[in-house]
Formats: sequence, C-alpha cells, structure tokens
Amino acid sequence: MWKRKTPGDRPDQILGPPPEAYSWYNNVSGFLDNLRIVPRLLMLFYMYLVWRVSDWFIMLPDPTANQAAFATGIISAGALWFGIYVGTGSNRTKN
Repeated sequence: MWKRKTPGDRPDQILGPPPEAYSWYNNVSGFLDNLRIVPRLLMLFYMYLVWRVSDWFIMLPDPTANQAAFATGIISAGALWFGIYVGTGSNRTKN
C-alpha cells in the first residue's frame, strides 16, 4: 500500500496508489465502468429470459399453479432488476 504525506493529512492515512502507479488496465477498467457494459449485458440476458419464460408459459396447454407461480416470479423480478439498473450509476464526481 502506498502512503502519501501531505500537509493536513494524518501520516498513517492510506490514500491509494499515486497517479503515476496506474497502468493500462486501470484505464481500461475505468472506461468499461463508464460504459456500464456488465449491467447492460445483464439486462439483455434478463430480457431474453423473460421472453423465453413468457413464451413457454403461453404454450402450455393447461398450466398448473406451480408453473404459474414460477412464471410470475421470473417475470415480476423484472421490476427489481430494472430498479437496480436505473438506481445504480457512477459514484464518481466530475471536478
């Protein structure tokens, strides 16, 4: 761990690596974080899952209560996923 001593800081405070210690993968990870690729891929996967479950449920000739509960659980979880997706974002502040 890196320790920097600046006026007004506690000498034992750990602030992280100095800017010159960053490498290419730090820049790539920051870029991918700004694009939010992982949440977007998860939302696409969930959209596909809901489509397939809905299609499966509609094709059932005589659905049982257990099958209806399964389909309802999968489909209604979309509100949770969407809430998490739009409620999260970059925690960085622009200077």
